Amino acid sequence: MTDETPGLGPDQPDQVRRTRAASVTLRDRAGADRDVSEPLDAANKSLMDALRFSYFLMGVAMAILAMLYVASGFQSIAESERGVRLSLGRVIDAKLMPGPQWALPFPFGEIVRVSAGVERVSLNEEFWPALSERQKQLDPSQLPAPQNLSPERDGFLITADTAIAHTRWVVQYSKRDEPRNFAQNVFPDAEEEIVRAAVSRGIIQAVASISIEDLLRAGDNNQIHDQARLAAQQVLDSFHSGIQIDDLTMTAKTPPISVRASFELVQSAESTSNKTRQEANTVRNGVLNRVAGAAAGALIDLIDRYEDALELKDDEAAEQILTQINMIFDGEAIALGDGEKHPLISGEVSQILSDARSYRTSEVVARRAEAIEFAGKQALFLTNPLVLVHSEWVRGIEAFYDRLIVNTTIVPVGTGRLTLIINQDPEFEMAYQKAAKAEANRKAAEERERRRRDQQRSTDTESRILDTGG
Repeated sequence: MTDETPGLGPDQPDQVRRTRAASVTLRDRAGADRDVSEPLDAANKSLMDALRFSYFLMGVAMAILAMLYVASGFQSIAESERGVRLSLGRVIDAKLMPGPQWALPFPFGEIVRVSAGVERVSLNEEFWPALSERQKQLDPSQLPAPQNLSPERDGFLITADTAIAHTRWVVQYSKRDEPRNFAQNVFPDAEEEIVRAAVSRGIIQAVASISIEDLLRAGDNNQIHDQARLAAQQVLDSFHSGIQIDDLTMTAKTPPISVRASFELVQSAESTSNKTRQEANTVRNGVLNRVAGAAAGALIDLIDRYEDALELKDDEAAEQILTQINMIFDGEAIALGDGEKHPLISGEVSQILSDARSYRTSEVVARRAEAIEFAGKQALFLTNPLVLVHSEWVRGIEAFYDRLIVNTTIVPVGTGRLTLIINQDPEFEMAYQKAAKAEANRKAAEERERRRRDQQRSTDTESRILDTGG
């Protein structure tokens, strides 16, 4: 090797090429000196070119990786989800709507997706007796009675009257309103267990406030459901879970299996009594409406108050109440309670009152006419008694002859011995039968008309009962 500087050709100036003394001299096999600088220059150049290309490819790759890293912050939120955008652990946006969203790439940022759909959890074992797989498919009424109840094995509830009951529930909940709270305070894998625990606590609290009878009748109203749901929601809200209970429903209920038959007998008796009571109320309302119409309630209240006043010997109050009763009978408006009411008397009472008024009027008119007639006869008698007696005798005879049962036979003057065969005259019999039939028809027509009016009032009463719901 010569003392030339590596990488410089032989055509370079002497002052450049000679920098230091040669330490190694390369010779060929023949022993002659050989210059190898030119091949080394080409290799260095190729190496430099390769390094430059590698650096370029590395830069491109790093740029692509950087873009991919930035693009990794894009995430798609489904329609049934809501998103929470985090940046360096801080919540930037708590309610990201469905669609593509971007956040700083991990670990600088993140998008937490929270399901916004309705979730459903069934509580079939928590408060139900321990059953085999075959027994779980049976209806509660078909379950066999256990020998005993084990607190370690069987689930149950204790009511306010210290009775034991078994229930099954279904809860529906969502997280669409507070996804931020859910993302911050609830571990997703523990979500269902948290809901079960909160709902179980609410159910225990609600059932402990009612009796076993009210619990078994809970299907008729939602009071126990709402009470349990509110109690469970308070538990979830206490640590800002972001979980909202939409519905809590009891799907099955039963008293202890061993005494279920006794409970069923009691419920059957209550059902029968309720049905009988409803039927009695329907009949009662029908009778009251048929008798007094809309004024029946007011009349009953006034009559009760009138009897109470009589028992208390409060004559003044009794007189006032009796006046009000008479005003209702007369169809007048009276003040009852806090407001002004106008009970309208109708029905049979109205018909009886109307008939009574008509009878009173007719009797008064008839008696006045008799009084006037008597006064006239009295004046005639004082003036000429024989004329009055003769006229009254003639009138009496005429009235006697006009009776249907009187048969008149005219005998000529000068007739000697007269033999009468006591037998009814056929023409007279026919006339009598015709008159009797006409009278019977008249009475039958009056009876039919009375029945028609009664039927019409009964139909109107039933219509009012149906319109008012019994």
